[in-house]
Amino acid sequence: MKTEIGEYVVGAYLKLILECDVVDYNVRQRGGGLAGLGELDVIGLRFRDKTAFICEATTHITGMLIKTAAETVKKVKEKHARQIEYASSNLKDFPTIHYMLWSPRVNSREMLAGFRQIDGIEFVINNDYARKVEELRELAANMTGDTNNPFFRTLQILECLSKYDPTLDTLMQCDLDRFVADLRGDSKLRMRITRFSSKLNSNSTRYEHDYVLGLQVGQIEKVVKCLTLADRHVQSWGSVSAVPGLLEILRKRDYKRYTELLEWVFVINDGNNPWLATGLSRYGSCRSLAEYKAQIVTDHDKKQAGEADALQRKHDKQERVRIKAYKDIWNAIRRRDSAAIEALLDRGVSLDFMNDDGVTVRQKLAEI
Repeated sequence: MKTEIGEYVVGAYLKLILECDVVDYNVRQRGGGLAGLGELDVIGLRFRDKTAFICEATTHITGMLIKTAAETVKKVKEKHARQIEYASSNLKDFPTIHYMLWSPRVNSREMLAGFRQIDGIEFVINNDYARKVEELRELAANMTGDTNNPFFRTLQILECLSKYDPTLDTLMQCDLDRFVADLRGDSKLRMRITRFSSKLNSNSTRYEHDYVLGLQVGQIEKVVKCLTLADRHVQSWGSVSAVPGLLEILRKRDYKRYTELLEWVFVINDGNNPWLATGLSRYGSCRSLAEYKAQIVTDHDKKQAGEADALQRKHDKQERVRIKAYKDIWNAIRRRDSAAIEALLDRGVSLDFMNDDGVTVRQKLAEI
């Protein structure tokens, strides 16, 4: 019998979440006859702890029902008895066996009451069913390999598509000449673009690194222009901190187009937002690429001058220490302080250093 999608749901959970080594579908009792007519929908075997899972899967979207609620409970009891019979005949080496029934929707109170009277079977229904599918969905979001399970593969595809954001298409298709007017007149569009920009902002908790790296050069250019126009002309627009990061990505990919776009941003911004183009407020007064480059040169010169000043200060300090050491050596010799003499010699005082009388440190030390 062909495996149904609901059975693949169960099979995916057994294999990927419960880590069963073997999962089989539509299993029949050996030996044929009447016993062989009934199928067991899904069986999972986990060898490391000798645990088996025997599962019935009923995927009725509008609610599980076989004629009546009472008839449904009766059928479930019969299927559970068949599960037990199969386990006793074929799974003697598995000391732990879980009997389960999976169904996405059971909405009959009478049926639920009847299920509670059946001992030994775990009912994965309603919210429990949804939670287990959610576990699979979360796993699918982080797995790319094919598991040979069509349901789980569908989840992987859906999770991949969930990363698609139509806002990018909206920005790519917009007319920049009309963009500001459209933005001012459409609060929903402003909200969408604000949320979208947070995905592109590396400082945001909603930042999606892989998505940003997947943007093409033309897409980066259009998004940067839209965010720049929004910041310049729409009151209380909010953060545009995605722009510096996008410009940096463009710089690494296509420097010529980066410089052209950066020039455009500087001109449009006109010093309005000091952080917009580069993320650094010290370049906030720049209104062109030429001013930006000149400021970089100035900063570089200041940095070099600062480094030179720091080096000179360090040298001056060392010289002061050296001069003091040469003065202190005579006092130490006069006191016959061997520890102080040794310390001063370690600091670089020369044994051939002479005092005003022409006597060297070496000669003085020889006298004591």
